[in-house]
Amino acid sequence: GVRNVKLGDLSGKEVHCTMDLLVKNPNGFGIKLKDLDATIKLEGKDIGTIELERTAKLKAREISRVPLEFTITSDSWKTFLGSAMKLIFKDSLKMGVSGSLKAKALMVGKRVEFNQEQVISKSDLGL
Repeated sequence: GVRNVKLGDLSGKEVHCTMDLLVKNPNGFGIKLKDLDATIKLEGKDIGTIELERTAKLKAREISRVPLEFTITSDSWKTFLGSAMKLIFKDSLKMGVSGSLKAKALMVGKRVEFNQEQVISKSDLGL
């Protein structure tokens, strides 16, 4: 799941933003998330890239919040604004993330592919 999406100030040709990603670890051991290569989508259109703020630790059999940073580029800004304007007439939008992350557990590392989509509401965006 996605929580606490915050849009930052426009600096140059980019908008730096943050969000929390909820990740469930069903395993009986902790996992470290080390690297993330992903894109963020709004209403099915790519709007930016996502980075892991720092190495994240997922506790065994728990849902953890992983803080992420993402950047909306000037090329995607019009797409983002067009999708965001839909919130005037709608209560929610589809937000998605896709890519891969590197995880390590018990001294074994693995790259995991993911593609998630979720409906976000105005309240998720603080509106």
